[in-house]
Parts: sequence; C-alpha cells; structure tokens
Amino acid sequence: KWEEKAQKWEEKAQKWEEKAQKWGEVVVPSAVRRRERKFISPQRGVGWDEYPGAAEGAAAAAARAAAWWAEQRQKTAGLRQKTGEAVRRLKGEQLYAGKLATLKVEFHKVCWKAVTSVGSRTLLSAVFPGSVCYYDLRAHPGVRGCVALTLDDAPCSRSDERLAMVKEVGEVLREFGAKATFFVCTDYVPVHERALRELLREGHEVANHCPADRSYAEDSEEAFEAALLEAECVCERLRHAGAGGEVEDRDRGVCDAGADLPSVRWFRAPHAKLSTPMQRVLERHGFTNVLSDCYGNDPWIPDPEFVAKSMLETAEHGSIAVIHMPERGFREHNHKALRDFLQGMQERQIRVVTLSALHAEALQPSSRQFAEVSVGIEE
Repeated sequence: KWEEKAQKWEEKAQKWEEKAQKWGEVVVPSAVRRRERKFISPQRGVGWDEYPGAAEGAAAAAARAAAWWAEQRQKTAGLRQKTGEAVRRLKGEQLYAGKLATLKVEFHKVCWKAVTSVGSRTLLSAVFPGSVCYYDLRAHPGVRGCVALTLDDAPCSRSDERLAMVKEVGEVLREFGAKATFFVCTDYVPVHERALRELLREGHEVANHCPADRSYAEDSEEAFEAALLEAECVCERLRHAGAGGEVEDRDRGVCDAGADLPSVRWFRAPHAKLSTPMQRVLERHGFTNVLSDCYGNDPWIPDPEFVAKSMLETAEHGSIAVIHMPERGFREHNHKALRDFLQGMQERQIRVVTLSALHAEALQPSSRQFAEVSVGIEE
C-alpha cells in the first residue's frame, strides 16, 4: 500500500511541477505581454502614464501569478517530501519483513534439527501406525544399498507449462541414474500430462496423492472414497499411456483402460493427515499409505543446502525420502536440494529407486520368508 501511495504522490508531484513551470515560463509572461500590447500599443500611442491604473493592474497580476507559482512549488516540495517518507517507510517495512522471514526460517531449522536428533524412525513408529515409512534393514536385508525417492505435489500446482519444472527434475534424475515415485495431485495433471508420460517412459512411476493438495481428514468416508478413486483413475490412465498404450477418452475415465496395476497401490495422505475413515477406505481398495523417514521440511525451509543435508543425515538403507516438487517461483530451491541429495547418495554408493522397486528388493529371498512390509516398528 505504501508503495502505491508513493507512486501516486510522485505522479501528482510531477503534474504540479509541470503546471507550475508552465505558469512561470509561459502563462504569466504572455499575460504581461498581452497587457503591454493592450496599454502601450504604438498604434494607439498610449503609454502607462496616459492610462490610469494600467501599470498597477499589470504589476498586481504579475504578483498574483508569482505568488500562485510559489505556492505550487511549495505544494510540489511537500508532495515530494511525503513521497520520500513513504519510500523510506516502505523500505523499513521490507527490511523488517525480510528479517522476520529469516527468523522464521531459522526457527524452523532449529525445530527440525531437534526433531531429527531424537531419531525419526522412533517417532514415526508411534505417530503413524499403519503407514509405511521405511523398510527395516534387519527385517528386509534386500534393501541394503537402496533408498526410495518420492516427490510430492507433482507435476505443478499452476496451469502454465512455463512454470513447471518436470523436465528439469527428469534431467537431474537421469544425470544420477536415479528413479523416483511421483505422488500426483491429479487436478494438476491436464496441462502437464505429456511431461508426466515422458517420466513414466524413463522408468519412474506415479502414485495417488488425491485430486487436490489439501487435507481430506475432515471429509466423510464417502467423499474421500470418491476422491481417491477419481485420482487413481487418472494415475491408471497415465500408467497405461506411459507404457505405450493409447490414451483413452477422458470422459470415459481410466479404470477401463486395461493398464496393469502396480504390485502395491501406493497412496500418500496430503499434509500427512490420515483419519480413521480414510484408513478404512484405503484398506477396502488395497492401498498402502506411505510416508517418509528422510525429509528436510523443505516447504518451510527455503535453504537447499540445509534441506539436502537434513535428508542425507537421516537417509539409511531402506529409507523412503520425500521432497516437494519444485516449480519456477515456488519451492524452486528444491531443484538444487534434489541435486545435492542425489550427489550425496551417489558418493555413498546408494541406489535411488522407486517405491515399487524398494518394495521388490524388500521381498527378495535374502529377506525373511513371508516378511511383511515394515510399518515403522523395528524389531
């Protein structure tokens, strides 16, 4: 608001300046000249002395014009002073806002360090029972040397292809030979479907993150079930298209597209909020809610170095890493954080795979016979 006021005052000051200049340089002199021509015209042969009051009238008019011009200049100076005060105040507010934002980020860093120092797997076991947060190496030796990478809120929250970074994320994954599971908010898909299909052709996978990026914990069981199945239909159509199949008519839905279902139907509750009705729906349709034990709190901490370092410090054999999808001008720092994380995994010689691939490794013969998927409870 102060910026808008400053702009208006500056425009008003400029108009007054132009008007004062016009009166001082054009209007007043021309008026005096007109009076002189009228009262001292050679044709009439009349001078100031021969026309009673003429000289006094011209002088008075010039004095009034000069006084008015001085008043306008004073107004202009006052407006410029207000403009300067507004700009200084604006800069002060911006400085305060910047300092406040920095303090908030530092606060989130301190909190996140405290959370991760306790041991994230221990906390996850108690806080998210019934959700897959990682695969325990002792129960599933096959996950040694592997970490699953997941990206939330894919592909892009805005319906402008120029703002999406799906292609850039794919390039980073390709550079490090990594595969990922993209948890898709299906309301975002229509504009960015082609980019998602390219990712699927390169060996990545998509999973269900509901249609919208909002909590469904307060929805009724019926409403959540409808949203879940709607999103899964879009995911199935993407999988079918990514496998080289023809894209079905969107009005017909996806469930009749004939695509092979994944071995496990992955789901991630938006905002990590899973209600009892949501859990019943997931069990009824064979979905597994999956969270993470390797996370850098990237929505609240726009520091790629910190995010990557936090993820690397908590990553273990069988971990499930999560980072939010970067976009231009929104969580864009996650692009660098992703690169730094993959670089760290490469240096530790740990393969970065999809959730389904990690799940398959967990069920290899080297794992305990009939071992169940870990739900975050270590033996």
